[in-house]
Amino acid sequence: MSTVKRKILFISPAKTIPVNEEGELVYKPRANVSLPALTVLGVLEQRGWETSFIDAAAEGYRDLSLLGGHLVRFGLSDEAVAERAVSLKPSLILATSMFTFEEQVVKSLCKVLKERLPKTPIIVGGIHATTRPDWILEDQSIDCVVLGEVENVIEDILLGLLGESNEASWQQHIAYKQGAYLKIGLPARLTGSPDFPWAFRTVLIGPDGKLRYTDDTMCRSNIYGHRLQQQGRTGSFSLYGSRGCPTGCEYCASTSLFGPKIRHMGSERMFKDFIALRRQLGIHVFYNQADTFGYHKEDIQFLRLVADYRSNSSDFGFVLNNPNAFFLRLFFPTRLKGEFDWEFVDLLARAGINVITLAIETFTQRFNRKIDWSRIKLEKVVELLRYLREKDIKSEIYLIYAFPGQTYEELVHDLTCAGQIAAYADKVCWKNLVIFPGTEYYNWALREQRFTEDEYRQEVQKGYSFHRLTDFFNFSKIPTSELKAIFKKWSPAFHPGLPAARTLSRKEPRGVDFYSS
Repeated sequence: MSTVKRKILFISPAKTIPVNEEGELVYKPRANVSLPALTVLGVLEQRGWETSFIDAAAEGYRDLSLLGGHLVRFGLSDEAVAERAVSLKPSLILATSMFTFEEQVVKSLCKVLKERLPKTPIIVGGIHATTRPDWILEDQSIDCVVLGEVENVIEDILLGLLGESNEASWQQHIAYKQGAYLKIGLPARLTGSPDFPWAFRTVLIGPDGKLRYTDDTMCRSNIYGHRLQQQGRTGSFSLYGSRGCPTGCEYCASTSLFGPKIRHMGSERMFKDFIALRRQLGIHVFYNQADTFGYHKEDIQFLRLVADYRSNSSDFGFVLNNPNAFFLRLFFPTRLKGEFDWEFVDLLARAGINVITLAIETFTQRFNRKIDWSRIKLEKVVELLRYLREKDIKSEIYLIYAFPGQTYEELVHDLTCAGQIAAYADKVCWKNLVIFPGTEYYNWALREQRFTEDEYRQEVQKGYSFHRLTDFFNFSKIPTSELKAIFKKWSPAFHPGLPAARTLSRKEPRGVDFYSS
């Protein structure tokens, strides 16, 4: 192996936010810790690579520019990111493409990077890139796409791109162009525990030497800090204890790409990282980002370890939040024959759980794979919400509308049920269903000729997202105008009262303070 120092630069690009008809951002700009950066850079650091990281959204979340009539970009400018990249002199550049509606931002960045560093290979990964590598590789600035969960193979891929590997297998999990042909491999899957070293300091410490992720940039609504004595620049982190989901919902591509099995790093590893983050970096707020938190036995053991730590150390200066939503059925397990699990909520409280989101999504059974409504009745949900309030745990209900084929009667049923439990929750959040490539709903829409792929891509770039439904993507049986009228009284999730985006000129950044205490 060569003794040349290899340098890898990982970039999390800027993000986009849709704009409503009144010219307002539909939710606040919000940074989030990058799991791919944490694990990929952690693996490479362990193997002797020199690593650096830029999070354009977190480092420039106040910098907004208008991309179109209904889409705003936030984050460092492409030129600012490229300037940093040039100074770092990387051997290769990695960038993420997580959501379809951010593809144009990723491509714009890569174009500027290639202009400034024409000989440096640019590699893109992420769920969207894995789902549609052909779309990503239309941009001549991007050299290849890494497919799937690549931590076990990333070094072989990078060495192959640098011409330092004699192994033919490094091309198995990438997509690239060879002349006029597109070569697409298979998404890599982690078959065991995702127990990788994490690049804590590289990712969490910004170029100014301070924490890159704080609660003023990560907090999505005010209820998430209610147990903290201070808010604002408190250190925050996203916990990723596991990957995978067994549910296979029609709007999600995760199960089809990576299988239904939950891969867990283990409670001891989670707790070890928690202690290091708490003591060495002073993290105050921990946001769970695993889709199935509490579902796996190792999650329960982790909560017990944290609860014991709080009790034995008298360290109450942190909170755990779960914005990615608990499965409702966790609170009414089959071992209790569907009765309320009081002990589980007690454990959440003892571990410092501050806020939980309940993934109800819909009360209409034909759209819901996560809840058996014949077993869990509304009065049980009310019982849960009341007990959470007794334990000083705030609750957020997460609901979806505009399912394909949803009738007016089904929506009225959802609204009625939501109304019956809303008084017992601290927040009720509705968002329209979003159709992503690689999902059952996307494939259904193509089969039914509801759109072509070209039409889909054109419409997405106009500002389609979780809180902005358009006629083009409304496949329910309810007119879009009626849906907008119905939900106008409901504040969108994460909405802190944002300034009108129409005051921004196209591609002209403007600084705004979005944190509301």
